[in-house]
Parts: sequence; C-alpha cells; structure tokens
Amino acid sequence: MSKLVLYGNRESGHSYKVKLALTLLGLEHEYRSVDLTVERANRPRDFREVSRYGEVPVLVTDGEPLVQSDAILMHLARTTGRLRGECDPDRTVE
Repeated sequence: MSKLVLYGNRESGHSYKVKLALTLLGLEHEYRSVDLTVERANRPRDFREVSRYGEVPVLVTDGEPLVQSDAILMHLARTTGRLRGECDPDRTVE
C-alpha cells in the first residue's frame, strides 16, 4: 500500500475509528489534524483539495482521496483482507 495520509480531528468519532483501524492494521500513515472550528473556506488548501464535503475524515491513498468513515473502513478491509468481520470457528463461543 502506498503512503497514506489521514486528515482528521481529535474530537471526531468518525476520524477516531479510521485512525484506530489504521493502527490496528499496522499501516503507517501521516496524520494531519484539521481544525473544524475554522470556516470550511479557510481550512488548509491541501485539505480542501481532497475533501469533497469539507469534512473529516479523509484518507488519501495512491493519490486518491477516500471520504466518509464507513466507506474508508470498507476500503481498508477489502485491500488488506482483514477486519472483514469474519470469525474463526475455533474461537467462537456457543
């Protein structure tokens, strides 16, 4: 996987779950904090260029921005083959 850049905010639960998934998957990434108290038009240019809706989180992978936390999590699950919710029958309690 190429260099990953996550735009997020510490107070955003949506950003948190993407950051947590990246960490659990052991994927190196750069984290860029976005101040959501600043008007959207005045947020950093690099963020505005990749954030279609002016919201966090945004994960940039292979130069392409991914938006919406659940869509990002699905992408990570598909591309890594992990965190897909499958269970190991030997570890299941009945």
